[in-house]
Amino acid sequence: MVITSSTVVAARHSGTIIPPIYQLAYRVPDLDEAVAFWVSTMRVGPFKMLRHIVQPVCEFLGNPADVDLSIALAWRGGLQIELMQVHRSSNSVFDAGASPATGLHHVGIKTNQIGDDAARLVAAGFRQLQRGISASGTETIFLEGPAQVTGLIELIHVPNSVCQVDRLRLAAETWNGMDPFFSE
Repeated sequence: MVITSSTVVAARHSGTIIPPIYQLAYRVPDLDEAVAFWVSTMRVGPFKMLRHIVQPVCEFLGNPADVDLSIALAWRGGLQIELMQVHRSSNSVFDAGASPATGLHHVGIKTNQIGDDAARLVAAGFRQLQRGISASGTETIFLEGPAQVTGLIELIHVPNSVCQVDRLRLAAETWNGMDPFFSE
């Protein structure tokens, strides 16, 4: 298929366009070491640390999943960087074989219409792998792309997230490189 400006315009009018990618998520073996690297070498920060996130609702291919992970979030320009350390995973997108042990794990798309966007991606050839809801109410859906797409896409719906996201983004814009951690 040749993509032209006409096909992009037609796709927008047919409602197939989902929100833009706003996050790159990396799986790391040690979260603290990864944050230190990104702060000192990549000049990304400050990071908000969320340790041992357990999702009370988590399903992988329709079956219960068990995941315990810690994440660190920061912004660089208009892109959120997520670093993830998996402590425990059973039957999830973080299991061996389902995803790389380290490196780029997924791209994230923030959405206010998670069900509709997931349905559009499934209609476009994606396969829904995992759905979770955190204790704070954040809903995520991981999808595996068709042959033309390698890796995973995570749709993310964070209720009432505007203030939190804006504060973290603003902290990144005014960050002087001194304190690697974001505190509210």
